[in-house]
Amino acid sequence: MNLHPKNTFHIVRHGKAKNNELGIESCKLETQKAYGLIPKGREIVSQESQKYTDFDLIFSSPFRRTQETAAFFAETSNCEIILDDRLVDLDLGDLDLKSYETSKSVTKQHPDPDYIYPNGGSFNQSLHRLTDFVTDINSKYEDKKILIVSHGFPCEALLDWANDIPLRNWEKCMEKGKVFPLKTQPYEKS
Repeated sequence: MNLHPKNTFHIVRHGKAKNNELGIESCKLETQKAYGLIPKGREIVSQESQKYTDFDLIFSSPFRRTQETAAFFAETSNCEIILDDRLVDLDLGDLDLKSYETSKSVTKQHPDPDYIYPNGGSFNQSLHRLTDFVTDINSKYEDKKILIVSHGFPCEALLDWANDIPLRNWEKCMEKGKVFPLKTQPYEKS
């Protein structure tokens, strides 16, 4: 990471949502509204948020499931949620609302991070907007404890970026609803 942080950044992948339970992609602002957190997802996020009571700023993807996740942390830290479109999920284009198996198959056929999903985006485009977000926020604030609430790929891409690991498609996604520091250090995936 070529960033000299003036702030402390943490990231959290949204809690388990209805689309996760159904095993379908939900990557478009227009279609994601139906997929809020399921009870188990809310439970895990609620428990995790109790460990964090001192965030100064919370930035969230505008998706329903990320806003619902952010609300738990906003309550325990007594701060507002700032929505930012740069934190949206990887745009899989025509694969929106398709099964995870279908999207995994297409991704396996097109492993190049510059591959643009039909009517969507690429891994590299997503990484660029995410690193732009962190750089921008880091330049606007100082000595703040910041939580970023986003989705699987954005969180994983930022962790890899922070650790100078080339962009990749993770074999196993990071745990939903758990907070990770965004800094150079080993981290666990579950």
